[in-house]
Amino acid sequence: MKTETHPYPALARPTWISLNGKWNFRFDDEDMGLSEGWQNGFPAQYEIMVPFCYQSVRSGIGITKAHNILWYSRVLTVSSDMISGSLLLHFGAVDYSCTVWVNGNYSGEHIGGSTHFCLNIKPFLHVGDNLIVLRVVDSLSCEIPRGKQCWSEQLTRCWYTQTSGIWKNVWVETTGTVFIQKLRITPDVDRGCAEAEIYLNTEATCNLELSVSFHDHRCYWGTVHAEGSVTRILIPIKNEDYIDDIHYWSPETPELYDVRVRVMIDGSCSDEVQSYFGMRKIECRNGRIFLNNRELFQRLVLDQGYWPETLMTPPDEEAIIQDIKITKQLGFNGVRKHQKFEDSRYYYWANRMGLLVWGECPSTYEFTVRSTENLLREWLEFIDEHYNDPCIIVWVPFNESWGLRNILTDPRQQAQAAAFYYLTKALDPTRLVSTND
Repeated sequence: MKTETHPYPALARPTWISLNGKWNFRFDDEDMGLSEGWQNGFPAQYEIMVPFCYQSVRSGIGITKAHNILWYSRVLTVSSDMISGSLLLHFGAVDYSCTVWVNGNYSGEHIGGSTHFCLNIKPFLHVGDNLIVLRVVDSLSCEIPRGKQCWSEQLTRCWYTQTSGIWKNVWVETTGTVFIQKLRITPDVDRGCAEAEIYLNTEATCNLELSVSFHDHRCYWGTVHAEGSVTRILIPIKNEDYIDDIHYWSPETPELYDVRVRVMIDGSCSDEVQSYFGMRKIECRNGRIFLNNRELFQRLVLDQGYWPETLMTPPDEEAIIQDIKITKQLGFNGVRKHQKFEDSRYYYWANRMGLLVWGECPSTYEFTVRSTENLLREWLEFIDEHYNDPCIIVWVPFNESWGLRNILTDPRQQAQAAAFYYLTKALDPTRLVSTND
């Protein structure tokens, strides 16, 4: 068990185990791993320190030459208690696409190099040692969201070393057979309430217990009988007395409400997650920005989120905290995270410490049907992943027409930008969208 911040604080379970650390690793330049059965295990070429990509010094490898196919493996020791319900295997991000096997059994796959995904691997586990194997495929293609990763091995202009493979945290969590897949909490400052949307992994009949607290003081508790896979609960947020306002979230007062949701079946807890939200409203009126109905002046830095020895991966959680502290000490009240979906704990600490964030999508550099599909997939996953983070006040799908070089004259590229705007607003009408910043 770990005492540091959960790798995904917006949907955290109390029982989790980090799988960061040494994994077996090898390149597969000849693409022979599948035909030779490496999904059942393979002779290691290197030991790699996860979650650092092989191109980084901290990975223990530090080779910057491009290799398109990578294999990872490690052993997970499982007790009988851990597989009494479900066991969820989480990857913060794997660049670019990957396939997962557990004990030689295909367990799932994911496409997209910057977003979180998880797999229920319980059906493939047994008590004792279990082998997890990953096959990762990356490329120098400009049809995938590259962000600031250079598309040639020779670095050029302001683009950086590529990041391939696992580059965010890996962990497992135990749950029951019915568990929470997604939790969305939407604050309504003007009405003094918030709405929780609870998404289960399956259609189920159960009771959902929801508790909301502020600085350990419980301000809401309720139980709802749920049938189906989606339940909505309205949470009243009241003033504590007749003098003070509701505790609004802002850079000056980064107040968060803590949330706990439990899935109860026949009196037993099948799943429990912890999350948070901020009572925060962001809007534009006549060309001016208002936060919680008061005019907001933003002093933003264009934050690249790169480190010398670890590239896109923060060296540790303390580095994230120090990064935010320094940003604020320099006089900024916010950042535009440039061309990068950051470690989830960055947004968590920006919430806690009061830093505004513009969440920006890594760009493709070609405009094709395939690049549009790739971009949209990751963009929608990112919005879903960080919906509950009040620090994010603006979504930025495109940067400086990267990947849309002919947007001035090409109706298709104009349509793509407009489509991303409206899709973003459909998923999240509560935030601003700067479509092509």
